[in-house]
Amino acid sequence: METRWLTDEERVAWVRLAAVLELLPGVLDTQLRRDADLSHFEYFVLAMLSEAPERTLRMTSLAVRTNATLPRLSHVVRRLEDRGLVRRFPCPEDGRATNAQLTDAGWTTVVAAAPGHVSNVRQQVLDALGSDTRLVDVRSPQEFSGELIAMAGYEQEGAQRSGHIPSAISVPWAQAVNEDGSFKSADDLRELYASKGVIANGNPVVAYCRIGERSAHTWFVLHELLGLDDVVNYDGSWTEWGNLVDVPIQKDV
Repeated sequence: METRWLTDEERVAWVRLAAVLELLPGVLDTQLRRDADLSHFEYFVLAMLSEAPERTLRMTSLAVRTNATLPRLSHVVRRLEDRGLVRRFPCPEDGRATNAQLTDAGWTTVVAAAPGHVSNVRQQVLDALGSDTRLVDVRSPQEFSGELIAMAGYEQEGAQRSGHIPSAISVPWAQAVNEDGSFKSADDLRELYASKGVIANGNPVVAYCRIGERSAHTWFVLHELLGLDDVVNYDGSWTEWGNLVDVPIQKDV
């Protein structure tokens, strides 16, 4: 099978998209390392455990919630164990499984780290909810309203809470394509996003979904097809926001 190499235009678009996907995690990681001596992923692990019943999850469930492979998760949990923030023990219900539990020291650490992290998320992702930034939720209407915690087939990989970020505008990603999967015309796309209030006087736009995949599609439409300069894909998306401590969430059900 002949390889379909990227054209110069496609390569530029891909490099730009890759840069957006990589930018936000680094910003979040830098702040947490500086202020809490934690990587972003380490904080994410602690936050997931802090939300779980008895602050305990099976390692397999924790891997799903943190979008990590078991080897990567085990390596990070071992480091957290060495710091006394997490402990592991055999699962009482299944001797073949291992549980991870947040210790008192781990709870103290994540509670202390949360305010700075949330402040950084607000500043870097939303540029303050009351600003001119347009926040577009590209998930299904059911996910947006809070009726579903994740799209069908991915219920075990959802966040702790359902709903959407306050002030977000619901524009499902699939509205940008025709029935055959091709993109709609530029005029139709511009009318779609303008009618929803996403495109307005050059305002910055932040797109999000569950884990940043569907919103990457919307980022491409807005940035590459419609030529908007100030568009960002929120890489952590709802999986991160719906698991954060003390952040606002809105439901319509």
